[in-house]
Amino acid sequence: SDTYAVAKERFLKVYTHKSPITYRHYTRTFREVEEKLIVKELRQITPDTLTDILTKWKVEKKGLYVRNRNVENMVSFMRRAESWRMVPPQDWDTVVGKDEEPRGRVHFFTAKDLNKLLSQTFGPWRTMTMLGSRAGLRPGEIFWLEWSDVELPYKKIHIDSKPKYGWHVKKYERRTIPIPSDLYKYLSGLKREAWVIESRPKSMESMSTYYSRCVRRAGLKGSMYTLRHSYAS
Repeated sequence: SDTYAVAKERFLKVYTHKSPITYRHYTRTFREVEEKLIVKELRQITPDTLTDILTKWKVEKKGLYVRNRNVENMVSFMRRAESWRMVPPQDWDTVVGKDEEPRGRVHFFTAKDLNKLLSQTFGPWRTMTMLGSRAGLRPGEIFWLEWSDVELPYKKIHIDSKPKYGWHVKKYERRTIPIPSDLYKYLSGLKREAWVIESRPKSMESMSTYYSRCVRRAGLKGSMYTLRHSYAS
């Protein structure tokens, strides 16, 4: 059987129209892994297999960022295959050999910047600003957040994958986030329909693009993801 080819086709189909850049990154990863291993079945890919391939890339002096991304992409692919019950779960945290990447200064909005953004964004765009900067949600998590994920009485937001929409949390990390008092007050005043982002754009990509324009109109530099960095800061 060729379970690997079936899973790969199914996996790439998700990104064919959604994210061309991510699609190219994954196709590169598959190509470079297949150069090192003739893969027919998913069970051939294990944490030990990826560790061996990573070691070979290091010997060949493949770039640090490329080999790290390739491993992360393969782990993401295998976790998705596991969620489809095509292969038994494995402990992917045991993949060894990834080198730490040098970190530059992470850009974030200051408190003054955020106040400016909040004063110049309205409706769904202000909600995005609050969720990103006060709860640290990623753009995809904001886009797919439903009111059923929000427990206002307990001041909690639950982040989980939405398989029915073909969307999964990064690295399949289900988590619960506490809601700070200012975000609680803001969310309490919103209408509660299906999605927390009312009248949201048709896609996550267009939402991020439009939000970047809001940032520029406020005279700032950054994107939706900068809100998450601001929360971490």
